[in-house]
Amino acid sequence: MKQNEIRSQPSDKNKHVRLSYSQSYGAMLGILRSDNQDPYLTRQIEFFCKSFRALQSHKDVDSIAHQHLKQVTNLIAKQILRELSCSQDRMNLH
Repeated sequence: MKQNEIRSQPSDKNKHVRLSYSQSYGAMLGILRSDNQDPYLTRQIEFFCKSFRALQSHKDVDSIAHQHLKQVTNLIAKQILRELSCSQDRMNLH
């Protein structure tokens, strides 16, 4: 019994991670479809979406490659959010 519980925990944690990535992915796609988009930001979002899809299709969650891809995806998402807040601030100034 105890062994099964331990095995089920990582997959539950991964579901939570995937859910938050899915929400980010949906938001990024929404931004891509909006008008007046900065070309640099568009490329960043497209790269995020590609790495997200690769992350979703990667089966071995414990591998170093998966961990690296997750870090890259997180960094891209943070960069995009920073860019968005900066562009929003610039719009508010005008």
